[in-house]
Amino acid sequence: MAPSTRKERAAAALLVAGGTLTGLLAAELLLRCFPAAGARLESFRIGEDRAPYMRIMSRPKRRGFYRPSDLLGYEHEPDVPGRTNRYGMMGKTHPLEKGPGVSRVLLLGDSVAEPPWVGESLEAELNSWPQSAGSRRRFEVWNAGTGSYDVRRYSLYLRHRGLGFRPDLLVNFITMNDFGLDTNTYYLDKNGFMGYHFPLEALRRRGFVPHSGLLRRSAVYRFALMRAEAWLEARGAGPEEAQREAGRRYVGEILRTAGEHSLPVLFVVFPYLDAPESLSPRRREEYRTITEVLAEAGARWLDLSALFAEMRRRKYPMRLQPEDSVHPSQAAYQDISREIARSLRGQKLLEGRQ
Repeated sequence: MAPSTRKERAAAALLVAGGTLTGLLAAELLLRCFPAAGARLESFRIGEDRAPYMRIMSRPKRRGFYRPSDLLGYEHEPDVPGRTNRYGMMGKTHPLEKGPGVSRVLLLGDSVAEPPWVGESLEAELNSWPQSAGSRRRFEVWNAGTGSYDVRRYSLYLRHRGLGFRPDLLVNFITMNDFGLDTNTYYLDKNGFMGYHFPLEALRRRGFVPHSGLLRRSAVYRFALMRAEAWLEARGAGPEEAQREAGRRYVGEILRTAGEHSLPVLFVVFPYLDAPESLSPRRREEYRTITEVLAEAGARWLDLSALFAEMRRRKYPMRLQPEDSVHPSQAAYQDISREIARSLRGQKLLEGRQ
């Protein structure tokens, strides 16, 4: 018989709420005990062998330099000695107030841009070029490169952070996995650096923004979102088309944001360091997708393929590690910076506002 009094209805509601809460707590405990169910997403410490220039991150009892971010999933912690500056960027700190004759370059990218020598090399190269008579122009490179960021985060960072630094030029590094929005993100907890899945792009495309606190702490929440994401992705056109769609969307957002502020943009495409003929079909498709999306968007871009081919021909020590097919060596960035500066000048992107 249906409850007829106010007390009976209240008791029934409490019983339902209690049962629901008990069920959720039981599910939370079960999923935490059995991470193979997919609720715990590749939690691990970042090994020094995977990020040799970031050794500070994986040493116990030392302060790392990633922290959680509701906007970006994770971000650099500012003021880490020897690593990040007061703005959470890599390299030296420039005054926030732009001095006379200063042209400011904002550099975005993933781990290919993250080492401190990347921005320093480009800044030195730009400042070494001959100036016009009487010119006192000086370039600053503000390096916001962050490991495992992707094209969506570049767009978010530019709109919500980067514009606040009043850049005169945006240089956006694009690497081969930047249109794939399924990379792990990292945050700092008491045990070290842990990974969790942040993008959930199929849900985001439909207007759902996951709660980052619940995503980090609740196995049930992660489990539910993962299943919804997998179901939505299964209805899509496949990973290749998903990457193309993500590239079109976020490259377009970057260009629109920059256009609204008359900010010139140069995309710099970093292909794999291996010879093209040795690449797998998937890797060749990644490269083709990136170059086609940039061309469709009417973006100005520099493809480093020719430079890397010349380095391979000269047997130049172009890799950060012998087995690394993604990250160029510190020495290679001198040639890369020279190529970028040459492209910027050739496309007259350094002649804009100051």
